[in-house]
Amino acid sequence: MSEIKGAIANQVANFNEHYILLKIKEWRPSEYYGDSLVIIDTQTGVAYPMPFDYYTGAVDMRNSKKMGKPRLTFSADSNKICIEGSILVYRATTNGKFCFKFEGNKFSGYQTGYMN
Repeated sequence: MSEIKGAIANQVANFNEHYILLKIKEWRPSEYYGDSLVIIDTQTGVAYPMPFDYYTGAVDMRNSKKMGKPRLTFSADSNKICIEGSILVYRATTNGKFCFKFEGNKFSGYQTGYMN
């Protein structure tokens, strides 16, 4: 994937000491905001997709309208990522605050169907 190769070549670690947390745009036009996230090991080049399809702002479930932009919280010296908004996991959208930890090559914290 060109976004991952570009991140390795041009970005510095921004997550958990030697990883790059990379947002990849999933929807165009921008009115349908939705990004996927991958964690890239800057030492090996291996990319680990977050255990959901994409995240976005909270969604009004009655009419499927987004109600704002999501909030993504992470840091260069922590292995924790939190998303406030909505995530899609295999056709199911859920609103809330979702926190994940990345340890070794696995995710823990909020459990999704992709973590089994």
